[in-house]
Amino acid sequence: MRSNPGAKPKDIATATGLDPSLVRQTCSRMVTDAQLVRADGGYRTPEYGGAA
Repeated sequence: MRSNPGAKPKDIATATGLDPSLVRQTCSRMVTDAQLVRADGGYRTPEYGGAA
């Protein structure tokens, strides 16, 4: 996420080999826990800055 801010769950799943539904669920939980921020249809880390 830090090297690819704005990554979409499908891209993350492809890069990691994980199931896309698992990635979506995990990203959603991470947003709830303030570990990720949803931005432009993708996700970024909170310290990245940029548009939310």
